[in-house]
Amino acid sequence: MVFGGLHICCLTRITLGHSVKGGMEVHVDSLARGLVARGYRVTVVTTGRTDGTEVETVDGVRTFYLSGTAPGRYSHEWGRATLSCLERIHAEDHIDVIWGEGAGAYYYLKWYRNPLAVPVFTFLQGTYLGELGTFWTTLCAKGEWRRLFKVILWRTIQYFRWDLWYTHGADAVIGASRENARLARWGYFLPRQKVVASVNGVDVDRFAPDPVKGQSLRGRLGISDEIPVLLYCGRLEPEKGGDVAIRAF
Repeated sequence: MVFGGLHICCLTRITLGHSVKGGMEVHVDSLARGLVARGYRVTVVTTGRTDGTEVETVDGVRTFYLSGTAPGRYSHEWGRATLSCLERIHAEDHIDVIWGEGAGAYYYLKWYRNPLAVPVFTFLQGTYLGELGTFWTTLCAKGEWRRLFKVILWRTIQYFRWDLWYTHGADAVIGASRENARLARWGYFLPRQKVVASVNGVDVDRFAPDPVKGQSLRGRLGISDEIPVLLYCGRLEPEKGGDVAIRAF
């Protein structure tokens, strides 16, 4: 038996260990390492890796890559392997709370909630209503009307088959922004007290103005001190709102 802070087990379909660096992967990594730094024990259970790695520990975060499951994809195979892995972890070091990243806790909540009886929170980077808005904006901009209705139909089916399980089944739902939390309450018909917002923070030491480097950069680019500069980082897609930022600026 291991003693110390709470043991938090994260269920997620993909991590930085899969050589993918998207928002969800970075969020899992940052939050897990931050929790460890504050005295918690964190275990991550995810899908298999193409290089065959099954377990590794980085910065105090132990990650299990379940072999025989498709990397980065939800599947019944990963669901069954996850439940078996949770049993082993729980027997070795009691799990205090399960953190489902997106739909990560779906299989546990649908198939296995009662045997382990571990409380769950679901962390949402997006919501059903938010995704519908994204589909509408992106596909309308491309004029892909036929695909638009197919995508909305498919996503609505997934809403009833998946979304309601990992939101209503969880003890708490956390939105990555106030807007996400608001859409989660509306879109999943959740009571206000069950949904909270966790606004992503910014490292103000790392992302702070550096007058010397700023002056040097302006000089290299030929930008005078009087001209304001806007830095946009993201895909050039309608859903990202780059055009909105430019117009507002």
